[in-house]
This record gives sequence, C-alpha cells and structure tokens, in this order.
Amino acid sequence: VELTPGLGRSERAVRFLMRLTRLSLTRGDPAARSAPVYDLAEKMRTLADRSPQTMQLAAAADLLFIFDRIRLGLAKLHDAALLFGNVFDGSRDWVYGETLAELILADADLRNGDERRLGVQILGLAFNAEWSPRDIADAARFLPHVGRLCVGNDPEYLARLWDAHRERDRGYWDRLGGAIPMTSYAQQRPDEARRILAVHPDATLKLHDQDGVAEELGPAVLTLRGLAVGPVLLADAAVPMSCVAVEPGLFRVTVGSNRIPCRRAIPESFFAALRAWARFAVKPAVAVVIPSSSIADAQLTKLAVACPLCKFEAIPEPGRVGTPLQGLFGDERSFKV
Repeated sequence: VELTPGLGRSERAVRFLMRLTRLSLTRGDPAARSAPVYDLAEKMRTLADRSPQTMQLAAAADLLFIFDRIRLGLAKLHDAALLFGNVFDGSRDWVYGETLAELILADADLRNGDERRLGVQILGLAFNAEWSPRDIADAARFLPHVGRLCVGNDPEYLARLWDAHRERDRGYWDRLGGAIPMTSYAQQRPDEARRILAVHPDATLKLHDQDGVAEELGPAVLTLRGLAVGPVLLADAAVPMSCVAVEPGLFRVTVGSNRIPCRRAIPESFFAALRAWARFAVKPAVAVVIPSSSIADAQLTKLAVACPLCKFEAIPEPGRVGTPLQGLFGDERSFKV
C-alpha cells in the first residue's frame, strides 16, 4: 500500500498491486510481509466496489492473506473456500468469485482430491445461502473457472448434492443407519473428504461408520453410480456379501467378485445395512423444477454489459454470443434429484 499511495484513484496503482499480489501467492516471505498484506486486504474491503479491477484486487488480496497463513501453519486450504461466502451473501459480486476461482486453480498447491473437495465445500456455502443448482449452473455458463471449481458443468451432481444437503437435518437417513452430506463433511472433515473425493468424485453422502468398520474396509459413500465401500462399487443389493475367517487374526470380506482382507470379523448387521443403502441408491431420479434465487439473479445482472449503440444489456459468454438478460430469467428448468 505504501508503494502505491494512489490506490483507489489510479488504475495504474491497481494494476501494479494486482500483478504484485498475484506473483506473491507462490513467492516471498509470508512472515516478513504479514503486516502490509493485512493492510492491503483491509484497504480493499472499502475500495472493492469502485470498479471490476478493484474487485479483482480485493479477491487477490484476501486470497494472499489466506495463502500466507497456510504457509505459516495458521490456516488450511479449505479456509480459502470460505471467501466465496462473500459472493453468496451478496457483499461481493461474481468478478470477485471468478478471480478467486482462477487464482486457486492456477496457484494453489492442490493435491489429488483437493479441487473437488473445495468445490463441494463451496457448494455447501451456496446451498446454506439458499442458492440452488440452477443458480450455480447459470453462473458457470459465464464464469469458466467458477464452473470448473464448483462443478457447475455437471447438473446431475449439482442437483444430487443439493438434494442431500437440504435433507441433512430431517433425519431421513436415520432408518438406514445415518449419513452426512458431502457438503457438510467437506467442511467438518476436509482431509478425509479430500481422500474420499479423490477416489469417488461423484460422492454425495458419507455413511456413518458402524463399529469402526471403515478402518478395515474404507469409508462407505453414496455416489451417482451407486453405493461404494472403500474402492468397491456396489450397484446391486443382490450382490453376495460375507465375511469368513482365513486364519487366526485374518478375515476375508467378499463383496461380489471383490475380496478384501481385514483383521477382524465384520458383523452381518453391517452387510444388511449395505443392502438397504444399495436399494436406496438405485431409486429412480425425479425431475424437479428449481427456481433461481433473488440474490443469484442480482449477482448475474451485475455481469451484464450494455451495447454502446442500442443499449441492449447482455451477459458476455466465453466463445459465444452474449445472453440477453431477459432470456436468462423467468424460464423453467428441471433437475433430476
């Protein structure tokens, strides 16, 4: 901030700080610059709304603050996803969100499963703020990095996640042994969620562990393809399942044609629960008309650009003719849940 006293008045100052901030995401000493980075992030909170460029700088400054805390051991990567809450509550627009997504995908140290885990966590924030799958899918049309990070180009997965998220407090799954939506699990147990989504990127529900069985067989999750236990996909409730002793202290679990060694006997009640979940997993999808939310519509409207000749407002779309605002709102679209 001291290098650019014209910040807020000069476009050159904003561009300079944007380049410097982006370069610093993966370079420099986070401890030595902690004070100026904090000052920049605080300054941009009051200047962000002045232009799209200052909104981009605000996103970069907030993300640099989180990245530096991660390098200092004071934060985790999933903390960066919380910044998207500023978009979903309406305090920041999609320029902020697209900048965050682009910088995270380009500069974050993402391990296997991290990208999907962050996307699922971000969707949980959106659903908590009453955003619908349609809202995310609409945004993904015009914001490619948001679409990639928030799985906005997969409408079936979006709808199934949303359906699981809205059922989370209704006790709907208690009769089957209980479960937690991946949107909640990604927030509460981010490292475990990352490992699950690395193997099953279409997971929607994490089933509650029964008597520590997950330590032997791996976590049980519901996916778009069926029920999965560890790396094994169980798409049919009629698949034979059993556990037999091979030798003292060694057992073998059979799930269809799969053989899984384990160190303890797995009770028949666990297999009965799996069969019930497998029957639940193959229930036919139902098409549901999902309206957009007022906050989401307002956020998309901010992306519109008026033609300098006819003043007609449309939202630019990468590689395509812009979409008129009146052609985006008001139509009915259904999603399968």
